[in-house]
Amino acid sequence: MGGYHSIVKLLLSIVTQSQSDNLQQNKALILAAEAGSPVAVQILLEEGADVDYKDTEGSTALHWAVAEGHVETSRVLLSNGADPSSEDNYNNTPMHWTVANCSISRLLADYGADVNAKNNVGQSTLLWSALAGRMDVVEILIELGADVNQGDNNGFTALHAAAFTGHEPMTHLLLRTGADANSLDIDGWTALHVAEVKRRVNVIELLTNITSQGHDIHTRMEQRLTSHNMHALMKEMLDRKAVGSSVVNGLLAVINSGHDLRLLALLESGADIDAEDHVGGATALTHAAWFGKEKTVRLLLDWGANVDLRDRNGRTALHWAAQSGYADMVADLVERGRATIDATVFGWTAMLLASRTWEPFIVSYLIGHGASIAASDFHGRTALHWSCIHGDKALVKELLDYGADINARDYSGQTALHWAVACNWAPIVKMLLRRYAETGMQADDGTTPLHVGAYTGQLDVVTLLVREQERRRRRAKVEKAKVARSDFLLTTRDKSGFTALDIAYLAGNLPVEEFLRNQQAGILSCTEGDYSSSYDILGSSRQTQQQGASPGLRPSLQLYKNVEDDYLGEDRIVDGLGRALFNQEIRQWLLLQKANRALPLHLDLPLR
Repeated sequence: MGGYHSIVKLLLSIVTQSQSDNLQQNKALILAAEAGSPVAVQILLEEGADVDYKDTEGSTALHWAVAEGHVETSRVLLSNGADPSSEDNYNNTPMHWTVANCSISRLLADYGADVNAKNNVGQSTLLWSALAGRMDVVEILIELGADVNQGDNNGFTALHAAAFTGHEPMTHLLLRTGADANSLDIDGWTALHVAEVKRRVNVIELLTNITSQGHDIHTRMEQRLTSHNMHALMKEMLDRKAVGSSVVNGLLAVINSGHDLRLLALLESGADIDAEDHVGGATALTHAAWFGKEKTVRLLLDWGANVDLRDRNGRTALHWAAQSGYADMVADLVERGRATIDATVFGWTAMLLASRTWEPFIVSYLIGHGASIAASDFHGRTALHWSCIHGDKALVKELLDYGADINARDYSGQTALHWAVACNWAPIVKMLLRRYAETGMQADDGTTPLHVGAYTGQLDVVTLLVREQERRRRRAKVEKAKVARSDFLLTTRDKSGFTALDIAYLAGNLPVEEFLRNQQAGILSCTEGDYSSSYDILGSSRQTQQQGASPGLRPSLQLYKNVEDDYLGEDRIVDGLGRALFNQEIRQWLLLQKANRALPLHLDLPLR
């Protein structure tokens, strides 16, 4: 042993002798800890290495030793003063890394580590361990005093996690040690809700009987999950809460380090390229795609990695690359790996994910390589809807050139034109009208694009819609074809009975109101003889009329540009699928405005 000690010391002196400071010693300490060499660690510490030196990720030698399960190396570090509560860049402590190796949990606790320490998203070691299905670690952590009801920033507890994985023995253990079956997460879900979404039958039976209103929850969830799209939505909602440990080993650890030569050596020695990590559930390829490591992805593809394998939550490497904007990686996965382009995760194809995150080059590339242009997400939005939401005129044109359905409706009945008007993209509105988008199509709540423009006060857009409809009418008259008249567009009422003019008045949009009023006046004064009304225009002066609402008090349209806006917690589940621009808050506000002021007579245009 003494000879071995001398050899190690000699080698380390050769490695570090070119540096006048301790940088190389500190880096060597990290490597020695990762390799599990307590002798090398001790020598480096004696030579002056900083026991709490942090790498670029904020990890210390103790983090690395614990993650790799090196008990003796961890003991050496701790006995030399390593901080058992040191936090990396994500506030993970060494205790967090015991999720992969429970043998070190007690050692860290003996040195004062906090068993309930939280990282930057509020996750504890217990939550990570429950998500990883590590019953052995969970048992030790509870024995050491872990709080079984501690939730993360999403309110997700260990019991939620056990329900997520369907781990019945762990569920029993947590309940026996005080876990609250009625604890609610950010979406108002209990562990029973989670088990229902994941269809964990045994856990459902267990939790139904002990959760408050458990049988009612079970019945409601069964009804909701009969809808494929609702199930997809709820699975995505759950996925964003059930993010587990980032502890990896083997190929994935090498991918993290960025050492492709080490990765190549492991592959040459026969490492399983398609193995799923037992903690995080990723494959080498999905992990590399998630981290945006394009060269590594190319290497793995060249070595025959299965391009369509999914991680534990259902994503392929193509899903990760597309939603993250890694265009070259997307091309490699499609052309080198022959990835299945229209594979879905939670109802999203890779092309739709790129549409959602506004990656136009990737959307264009995938459609050019065969992705379905008609694909829609769980709210019924196509790539064309998303392009109108983001205001990407060039992509809108390209999608239409590829044959996108210009009048496709989402699950609220809204078309691309509704969304372009709502987001105030006048150039896109003009393009859609030139491509003959229907101006009078009504959403499920009865609103047309004109209602939307009237509410938001966009005089330019409102003018475009009305004039285009009149232009079509004149052209159809010459061609002796039937087309909806502009007066029909003006008199169309939504489900609350409001015309676009009503809404412009109630919303306090005076220029739009006056324009629409003048348009209706022109219609009523025409001599075509097919329109009769006792309606009175009250003259041209607006000053004698009761003012509409102050625009500053008006609720904004719901544009749903943030991912969280897509989700339906227990308080919003009644809204159902589809993201209506005029939500209940706006509806109630309009009705309140109507109740507080009588509509002027000139707005009371009768239905035809």
